[in-house]
Amino acid sequence: MGDMQQRIDEIIDFWFGELNDDGQVSEDKRVRWWKKDPAFDDLIAQRFGSLVAVAATGELEDWRLSARGQLAAVLLIDQFRRNIFRDRPEAWSEDAAAQEFSRELIDSGRINDLPEQHRYFALMPLMHAESITSQGECVARFDALASVTPLGGLKSTFEEAAKYARMHRDIIRRFGRFPHRNAVIGRVSTAEETEFLKTTGSSF
Repeated sequence: MGDMQQRIDEIIDFWFGELNDDGQVSEDKRVRWWKKDPAFDDLIAQRFGSLVAVAATGELEDWRLSARGQLAAVLLIDQFRRNIFRDRPEAWSEDAAAQEFSRELIDSGRINDLPEQHRYFALMPLMHAESITSQGECVARFDALASVTPLGGLKSTFEEAAKYARMHRDIIRRFGRFPHRNAVIGRVSTAEETEFLKTTGSSF
């Protein structure tokens, strides 16, 4: 149990670091989340690649016992995989497992035990889902977080997340899938999808 908790803490600390008085991460942490950086991808692979591989085997059952454990599993499966396997099919191959951990966090109410900044990533598997139901819930939950968060940086963060959630939802509503994944995973794009991929904001 001790080793498991140590790994959970290491994952969460690596991704978020110490939150400031407003409950936000430092700017250097935030920049790394969204910037395409091969060096950062390699760092994640070196430090957490073996855990990401273990997560893909379904061997994290004990991590379901706490909100932090479930969050750490989401980070491994939903975020770290995207860094390690950037632009490869494996980036999305375990999304269903990430969505399961996210769903358990939500349905159990444990998501409310997490700081607001952590909840952001607990919800991200819903935004990545090729499911209109999950997409609709993602929009609603980010809207709800924004509505109850006091004015400040985190409120803006959740409002921005809700905007991107709507963009994801609208793509799934239109196509039933994310066209930008097609070429990577060997799906044939329709003519409409091909035209869409030429537009700004078609890929994430």
